[in-house]
Formats: sequence, structure tokens, C-alpha cells
Amino acid sequence: MSQRSPTPALDLTQLRSEHEPGLRSFLCSRVQDADLEDILQELWVRVSEGKFPGGHIRGWLFQVAKNLVADRHRKKMHQPVSETLTKSESDPLRELLEQERSDAVRHCFEKLAPESKALVQARLSGESGETLSEQFGILPTTIYTRYSRAIEQVRECVERRGYETGDRKPPRK
Repeated sequence: MSQRSPTPALDLTQLRSEHEPGLRSFLCSRVQDADLEDILQELWVRVSEGKFPGGHIRGWLFQVAKNLVADRHRKKMHQPVSETLTKSESDPLRELLEQERSDAVRHCFEKLAPESKALVQARLSGESGETLSEQFGILPTTIYTRYSRAIEQVRECVERRGYETGDRKPPRK
């Protein structure tokens, strides 16, 4: 059994100047502006903690960013509607609209094929693609593709029912 050689010390300042613009662009297309800075900060915290396993630093940075985006989306999916509203925003009409939107999401989720529902539930519960790959007997890349397609089906269904999903940013002008 071979041991991995220790990771060389990383120059955080140099890494930020070289890679942050690309990471920022990558994240802008995947998260809302309010989450962008939090995700970048968490990414640089992980880098500063020396969690780089070695290899291609750029690829690892983008993989960490992608994972942080997925974590953020999973967290938001599990956050009850009542926690997303502050007391100043809370009013009966807004709560009713949020409840109707939640009902639309549930309805659209129920329309998925049984295997897609099981896959989405498992991913949102925190199961890794590798674990699901073993359970479903398919490649991890296929798991990620099927999960993305299922989420997109739910998103499109919810939008057809007249609700915004808030997951897409308008195109830049």
C-alpha cells in the first residue's frame, strides 16, 4: 500500500489572483449573487486548511466549487419555507403563494419515474454519486446525468404551472 506524498504548501494569494476570476465566472452561472461570496470564501478556507490532495490545482478548485454549489442547493431544498421568510417578509399572501409553489414542486416530483424519484431523494439526502452508482448498478457519471435531468424535469413542470424556480439567472446583456 503506497502512501501519498505530502502536499506542497500552496500560496493562497497567488492562487486567488490566478483562479478567482474563472471561479467567480463559473459560480455566477450556478448560484445567486447572495451565495457567490459565501461559496468563494468557503472554497478558500478549504484551500488554506491544506485539503488539496495533489495533482491539478485548477481542476481541484473547480471540483470543490461545484461540490459547494451542490451542497448549497441541497441545503436550500431541505430548508422549510418558514425559515426562508423573515418576520418582516412574513404575510399571509406570501405564505400562501409559497405553499402553492411547494405543492407544485411536490406534484411535479411525483410525476417523475420511480427510479428518478428514488435517485433524487437519495441525492438530496446526501448520498454520494459513487454510493448510488453501486446501488443502481450504473456509472457515477450516469447518476449525475440522470439526477440533473430529473431536477430539470421538475423545474420545467413547476414553471409550466406558473411558478418561478429562482434557480436560473437571466442572461447577461
